[in-house]
Amino acid sequence: MVLLPMKFYPPPAPAACLVRERLLRQLTAAADRRVVLLQGLPGSGKSLLLLQWLERQSAPWCWLNLDQQDQDWQRLLASLLVCLEKQLGVSERELKALAERWQQDELQSRPIEARLAPLMRLMDQYTDTRLYWVLDGLERLGEDAARHLVHWLVDQLPPHCHLVLTSRLDVQLKLAHWDIQDQLLVLQAQDLAFTVDEIQELFQQLNKPLLRQEAELIEQQTWGLAAAVRLMAQVGEAPHQALARTSLFLRETLLDELTEYEYRALACLAQLPAVDWPLLHHFLGQQAAAELKANSLLLWQHQGWVLPSDLLPQGYQLHPLLKSLLSTSAAVNLAAHLPWLAEHYPLPMIADLALELDETALLLTLVEQLAQPLLSGLNCAPLLRWRVALSEQALQTQPRLLLVYAWIAALLGQHQRLEAYLALYAEIRADSLPESGALEYQLLQAWWYADAGEVKQAQRDILAVYDQLIHLPLVLQVLVRSLLVRLAQSEGLYKAARAYNRVSWEGVHQQPSSALVQWLSWEQATIEVGKGHLLNAVDLLQQALALTAPPQLATGRCALLLAYVHWLQADLPAGQQQLELGLAIALEQQDPWLVSGELLRSLWSRLEGQQAQAYRILSEAEARMQSWQVPAQVYLPAITALKANLWLDEGKKEQAMTWLGQLSRSGERQGVVSIELIPRQRLWQQVLQARALMSAQQWQDASALLDQLEAELADYPAAMILLFVQKALIRRYQRDQKAAQTLLRQALVLAQPEQCRQPFFSVDATLAELLQELTEQLVEGSALHLFAQQLLKKISQLRDGLPQPDLNLAYEPLSGREKKVLLLMAEGLSNQDIAERLFISIHTVKTHVKAILRKLDVKSRTQAVTRAQSLELL
Repeated sequence: MVLLPMKFYPPPAPAACLVRERLLRQLTAAADRRVVLLQGLPGSGKSLLLLQWLERQSAPWCWLNLDQQDQDWQRLLASLLVCLEKQLGVSERELKALAERWQQDELQSRPIEARLAPLMRLMDQYTDTRLYWVLDGLERLGEDAARHLVHWLVDQLPPHCHLVLTSRLDVQLKLAHWDIQDQLLVLQAQDLAFTVDEIQELFQQLNKPLLRQEAELIEQQTWGLAAAVRLMAQVGEAPHQALARTSLFLRETLLDELTEYEYRALACLAQLPAVDWPLLHHFLGQQAAAELKANSLLLWQHQGWVLPSDLLPQGYQLHPLLKSLLSTSAAVNLAAHLPWLAEHYPLPMIADLALELDETALLLTLVEQLAQPLLSGLNCAPLLRWRVALSEQALQTQPRLLLVYAWIAALLGQHQRLEAYLALYAEIRADSLPESGALEYQLLQAWWYADAGEVKQAQRDILAVYDQLIHLPLVLQVLVRSLLVRLAQSEGLYKAARAYNRVSWEGVHQQPSSALVQWLSWEQATIEVGKGHLLNAVDLLQQALALTAPPQLATGRCALLLAYVHWLQADLPAGQQQLELGLAIALEQQDPWLVSGELLRSLWSRLEGQQAQAYRILSEAEARMQSWQVPAQVYLPAITALKANLWLDEGKKEQAMTWLGQLSRSGERQGVVSIELIPRQRLWQQVLQARALMSAQQWQDASALLDQLEAELADYPAAMILLFVQKALIRRYQRDQKAAQTLLRQALVLAQPEQCRQPFFSVDATLAELLQELTEQLVEGSALHLFAQQLLKKISQLRDGLPQPDLNLAYEPLSGREKKVLLLMAEGLSNQDIAERLFISIHTVKTHVKAILRKLDVKSRTQAVTRAQSLELL
């Protein structure tokens, strides 16, 4: 029997070889485990990874490349003997005696485990240290034989011997009892796939640096298959050549072993974006499907050929590299199978299939049926997904569908798209328009006016036809009143906003709809938050989110608003789940309220002292809004205000004041817009304007602005917490300690019932000092005293992560003489030396030093110098 030497050595490493530390760390952590199993497609890097790992180990190892001939037990035993001779140094005499014993008739008729028992005893005799035994290509033994061999080896190998296995297929090993004992490590195809970072690292290693977007594209094309990524790295200037070479490799290693029916099934998968078992049965025909193993899709999934897809129930999508290998004589015609598909699958899924197959006519037919129900459910995502395949000419043939898309553009603040849809609608012949078309057109024009800042015109146009709203579907009645609600909120008219919201609730109670209940709950909660009633808002939002409704636009807005309220209450862990839910839904629905979630992420990053991350989040949000064609006046004010807040933290007063000033003037020119990303957004931006004035020591201007805002909030005192905190800081810097404590006490009184903590987490340490002094004056054990103590504790926990205090806020300007004295203090001169240098009396020097300490709010000469350096006075 001839055994080639290459059978006992791992395959050579390729030229482009990346050391994948994340996987090597997993293997190293599992070095003591009984079994290590790597399962994945050919070319997924199993053998190379094991070789890199074993070369790092100090323990010896044996390598055996299995092939189909090893299904002959005599050849398999001979291979095992050679492994022992090469690695363990077993004498030729002992091996010969063992081989001769295996030739005995009585042993040949016994099970293989009986034949292997002497080999196990020999291994136990010759190995007293850790040994790794690699069986590469386990699937070549056949499923039953491989399973039987592995189970016996795992149970019989000496304790210091570890079994390392690779397989292209899932051979259904039953190793659960070893897994429970933490003696098993399994790396599947998805674990072995190259990540985007690893792709970038490999190309960098070959002096072919990639942008992250390019690496993400390669990862999508290859699903991270190691062989494909390496080929693309080697021929990076012509990626299609690498894909062609990879396809050839996969054809030779995968497709040649398929049965006719398996090939047909994969060919069907290659044409459709997703396939599940009933659909596969339908397109293959019952006879062919009967020949296909029921678990084939699961088997292919373990191999890495297919992955689960969200497009169909229990559906699968094919590896993109395999699509180029498969073809059929005729393409799948969905339209011809529409009756059967409609009976077995929801229409939105069929529309997605039609979109993927470029069956535009079928898609248009389906979208026309689905548009109004989806709008009634406030589910914009599918309609936006399908819109890319529908031309303007196609939409003009369906006026009702065109109006639905116009409503969606209005909902999502897409001003330019709304204008384009209205222009298209105006070109349609009058006899082709739906009965309610003229009314909807007028209302959508009013919405466009509101987005353009022409608020009074929008309000007049809506109120002129307000009595006719009852002729529209309920969802449109609610949306029109929502526009009136938001316009009233933007002007601070919360009573009017609540009245419109109440009318909508009456209609929804008569025609229950979970989507509209969530929408109106979100709308009412924004009113409550604007009035400062946080606990009411929490109750409304929690009840809305508890509804068993499919996630849609209102679900995301409820989640984001609840996360915002939890942020105001300084309870981010409670709001984290809602924030993630809201961001995910808003991203899917292309909802500009996504910005409110990004603002929260940025605000919390700022509070934790992660300024760079806070800036990055805001920049990404701005880029996202631009890609969605949302008008800048919708999102830019909030983003600019937060950036100015970050600049103030860094002491960039002039930059912050310039931008806030431009923002204020821009708002005056454009008027109120129909979208507020957070309740009281304009008020919040004006408070930041006041903070900028404070940073420039313009105390009177800042105080006047806050007084004006306080007058606007006269009807809603609970909303004044942030104002009172800022006014307390102004009084503190003006040395009016009594007034500062009075204002801070008012803020505490308003904040405690609503558990509103966030306004007290100022970056200025002065506020914490003021709060500490006030806490000592409160009645011990009272609700207000406990609340103040909680605030101080939370501030202490956050102090290490807070940005450096904005010291520019906390000093009065120094006189020219005081600056000279300060400069000499920094040189280390004594009072006497300073007096002699400046030709003044020592008494005068002491007077200047006292003034410097007072103005810089420090207690020693050393602190004064340090403070002056931070203020760039030295």
